[in-house]
Amino acid sequence: MDENLAHCSYEAGILEDPNTTPPADMWKLTVDPKEAPDKEELFTVEFKKGIPTKLQYTEDGKSKTVTDAVDILTAANTIGRRNGVGRIDIVENRFIGIKSRGETFTATCPRIPHPKLLHRPAPLDHDTDQALASKMPTQRIIPKYTSNNNPRCYETPGLTLLHLSHLDLEGLTMDREVRSLRDAHVTLPYGRALYNGHYFSPQREYLHASIVASQKDVNGT
Repeated sequence: MDENLAHCSYEAGILEDPNTTPPADMWKLTVDPKEAPDKEELFTVEFKKGIPTKLQYTEDGKSKTVTDAVDILTAANTIGRRNGVGRIDIVENRFIGIKSRGETFTATCPRIPHPKLLHRPAPLDHDTDQALASKMPTQRIIPKYTSNNNPRCYETPGLTLLHLSHLDLEGLTMDREVRSLRDAHVTLPYGRALYNGHYFSPQREYLHASIVASQKDVNGT
């Protein structure tokens, strides 16, 4: 499990079997959609140049407004959580060539040095290297199923609400050709660069500048 302000992801264990349905008590950020309130909950998001700057909603019968970025995401998480929004169960095509719902650790794979050994600040002589390596834990990694069909589960309540609100506003404000070019040539390459760990790359910076340019008219609620 990997949790942060934006989402929580789940992998390994029983999830390595694609035939296994995620257990109901696994999810921690959202209520079961089948148990969520069977009624709408209204909220308003204001965007400036594609970035959410204000969220208005109702809590315990009182109207609330938040404008800080962290507060906006936290409030959106609260709304999404109680309405069972943001769960997905997917198969990832990973950069290293496997389809992943997670990996399992076994005793049948070659030893992989601990990250502290891989990222030491300066080279060491061979004898010191071997002594250090012998004291450090190692990982043994191999996919459990030969098919490599190992899906993964995510919960992203707040960002799901903000993302869908943003898409609706884009439909009202963006130029048709700009949106078409963005979706065809920028969105997927940008996502791929982030997923593959290339945030500090020239192509990511170029793509990011294109996204910023595309959002200049995405203003409103």
